[in-house]
Amino acid sequence: MRQRRQRTLTRRLKKFTDNEKEEWKELSEIMMSDEESQDGMPNQFMVKPPAWRAEVLSTFLYSIDARRDTQKVNYPRKSRVYKARDDDNYFSDRQLPLARSNLPDLFFN
Repeated sequence: MRQRRQRTLTRRLKKFTDNEKEEWKELSEIMMSDEESQDGMPNQFMVKPPAWRAEVLSTFLYSIDARRDTQKVNYPRKSRVYKARDDDNYFSDRQLPLARSNLPDLFFN
């Protein structure tokens, strides 16, 4: 799972503007959502953000994904499914990282 989150972060960083790179320079892969494969749907991932991640960061990351999704590519993309926030199974069950002390408070609820 960690490698997938690292790839997600790397992909998102490519879409950051220079100002965003400076503002979010301490962002790490632990802040990325978990993506779980759907049974019977190998090309779809269910996106589950960590419950402890700040809403402002989630909104920003989703806007980065939207930028990426509007670009034309020559290969099939795996689709990402986002659940409604009031869904019982919305959040990842990943625990708050022990390394939190190294990250800014604005990343957390």
